[in-house]
Amino acid sequence: AIHSEMVHPRVVRLFDVFEIDTNSFATVLEYCRGTDLDHFLRIHRHIPEKDAKSIVVQILSGLKYLNTPSGEGADRRRGIIHYDLKPGNILFDEHGEVKITDF
Repeated sequence: AIHSEMVHPRVVRLFDVFEIDTNSFATVLEYCRGTDLDHFLRIHRHIPEKDAKSIVVQILSGLKYLNTPSGEGADRRRGIIHYDLKPGNILFDEHGEVKITDF
């Protein structure tokens, strides 16, 4: 799977994919001990500008990685576009660092 080849501090790692039966499969993903941005925003109505800026920069770092050259030729791109980027798909690890998931 393409996702299993992606290693970046802002992207949730995929460790394994296995078939459950002919119509379904399961994935083993990196565990993020923190919360998601949606839950965080419900609790903290306002985020200080410095913290908001850090979150946005981390998200952009992950998105840039998903669409940057990947080996063997500068024109070869991962070409991953996150079609469901929303606060619920932005996770925080136990250190408060951002991880993008569900793409």
